[in-house]
Amino acid sequence: MAAAISEHRVTCMMAVASIYDTLARLPLSAPFDLSSLRIPESGGMYTHPTLEEKFKERFGVSMIPVWGSTETSGIALVAPVSGGHRPGSMGNPSPYYEVKVVGDDGEELPPDEVGEMMIKGPGVCGGYYNQPEETGMYMKDGWYCTGDMVKRDRDDYYYFASRKTGMMKVAGVKVFPLEIEGVLLSHPLIEEAAVIKIQDRLRGEVPKAIIVIKDGFEISKEEIQKYCEEKMSRIKVPSVIEFRTRLPKTPGGKILYRELQSEG
Repeated sequence: MAAAISEHRVTCMMAVASIYDTLARLPLSAPFDLSSLRIPESGGMYTHPTLEEKFKERFGVSMIPVWGSTETSGIALVAPVSGGHRPGSMGNPSPYYEVKVVGDDGEELPPDEVGEMMIKGPGVCGGYYNQPEETGMYMKDGWYCTGDMVKRDRDDYYYFASRKTGMMKVAGVKVFPLEIEGVLLSHPLIEEAAVIKIQDRLRGEVPKAIIVIKDGFEISKEEIQKYCEEKMSRIKVPSVIEFRTRLPKTPGGKILYRELQSEG
């Protein structure tokens, strides 16, 4: 990809965050000139603020997180292209789209509370062909129930927290894997991390972390747990930590959480 950008002087591209991470890790001696990039859009998976910072430091251009789906017929949220983006956010609703965050009762939540993101607009589909049950589940009064758990700040920026199916309740407390992953990835020796939920006899569900350590380094599970305890409440600290040499991913670079979850 780097060769194609360099050869054809690409100015705009769309990719998942892991692709941009790979580009940012290219050695300075790599024979590629990516200075033509002006609009590097990132979608399909969460874009960590640390990656946004690393990419801008390397290439001098800001990544532009976006959110869209087949059901919305394109991009429904986008970060400001002309500046003012807030790292970690998915940006603001695109023109002609309405976005709201609702609680378990379906009522709209105030700013800074996590709930399910719902989207309405002329680009939102009316349902799924010959699938009335799925249509009734995800389409409600013109609103598309995305299954993404997010929060909105007072300036209408939206922040991804978790897929609804990924959220866990630890001793009755809602815990979002993304927050834990963010803490893990802030550790200087951790290359990659994925957090899933596993069953626990006492607390119902607890977080499990699957971690890839940077080449040439070692760190113990206890050291990682202690690091996490210093950054967040103990109830969110991974009870189980598994080390791997790599995480399962799609050809496009997205982590296969379903595969990890099925393995438990």
